[in-house]
Amino acid sequence: MQNKKAVVLGSGPSGVFCAIILAKRGYHVSVYDKREDFSKQDHEIVHNRAYVIALSRRAMRAFEYANLPHPSTFGSVQHGNYTVMRTRTVYKRFEDPIICVKRHTLINVLLQEAKKLGVQFYFEKRCTGIDFVSKQIFFDSETVPYDFLIGSDGIHSQTRQHMQEVVPNFSCTVEHNPNRSKQMFIRPGTHKYALNEGYFFTGKDIMCVLSPTRENGFDVCLNWNRAKTHVNDALSNPNEYKSLLAENFGSELADVLVPVEGFFDTPDFFITSVTCSQYHYLNTILIGDAAHAMYPLYSQGCNAALEDCVILDQILNTCKDDLSRALPEFTRVRRPDTNAMVEFCRIPFPERGLKLFIYMGSTILARKLHEILPSVFHASAFEILQGTDVPYRKLARITQVQNGMFIALVSSILFMFVYTLVFVVRKAISL
Repeated sequence: MQNKKAVVLGSGPSGVFCAIILAKRGYHVSVYDKREDFSKQDHEIVHNRAYVIALSRRAMRAFEYANLPHPSTFGSVQHGNYTVMRTRTVYKRFEDPIICVKRHTLINVLLQEAKKLGVQFYFEKRCTGIDFVSKQIFFDSETVPYDFLIGSDGIHSQTRQHMQEVVPNFSCTVEHNPNRSKQMFIRPGTHKYALNEGYFFTGKDIMCVLSPTRENGFDVCLNWNRAKTHVNDALSNPNEYKSLLAENFGSELADVLVPVEGFFDTPDFFITSVTCSQYHYLNTILIGDAAHAMYPLYSQGCNAALEDCVILDQILNTCKDDLSRALPEFTRVRRPDTNAMVEFCRIPFPERGLKLFIYMGSTILARKLHEILPSVFHASAFEILQGTDVPYRKLARITQVQNGMFIALVSSILFMFVYTLVFVVRKAISL
């Protein structure tokens, strides 16, 4: 691909990973981002504010495919379980480890690898327009030509917005989860939790997930219903937040939770999902959150984004770098899978009641049946996601079948119980 210029918008994990893939194909790659260069920011503040990304089998395969350092060399290896602390129930078990890594750490590792391949980075460059026909991108003070444009500029993608303006029949759905989120962390040496496990705490209208970090602490994600004003108020007040956390999660956890820098001044962030009718137009393609942002319930956003890059590279191989064939093929192959996962993630985690009973029951039943006859029965959805790279659309069908099997089993047991009870009562009356 001599003299072919690829421009990547967005320097997140998917953008930099895609830049590496394209550089290895021989493209001259430039990455533009409206944000400041990470290396110029205060390390401690960036470290504290950066959230943890859980990398599972898909991401491991992507790193192996690109011949990059294994994430275990710079992340925290989680070999253990995820435990629901309300019931002390282990609902998530991994045959393969998950690698938990701070987002900025992941990006910095990829940046270094990309720079070795000659990728050029330009920060604080805001995209103001794109001419897809003449293949030019307009920034505040310059115009940049390209042969191949990759939009990996996140949920609020400028690439996608410009595509919406000019592409016939292009549609995009952006949905906000009714919950809000904020981040905290647990310092190393202040807790008694196992460092190779994750924990899931549920309370009244609020929950939190603990993910281990390489520094032997935990990244904590709080999630709550934005309609509950008492939670909003407490998490904005330094004098009230700890009592709210103790009331819902216990004093043991509340005593070690530490707000990140600017916690009380930083607005809560919405969890957003994105689906698109197509991922390409002429010589432009969307990947990652720009194409298919998903709620983080199953920790698949980054994994799916890195898998995008691998699939794109494989299609470019098949099509011999003919973008007029490769990019429509990418949409055809990738869109059904990623849209299926976006829809799957929109189903909220059941905190209590009948839905939680069905969820826990189907998970346990799937696991037991899989242990007995692994060639016949699938593992639970969480285990499949973390331990395999099964297509997302197949996973959705598997989960529907598992839930149906559990409901059928419970219904049969209840029927037999009622039938036996009626029989016994009738027998007793006849005597």
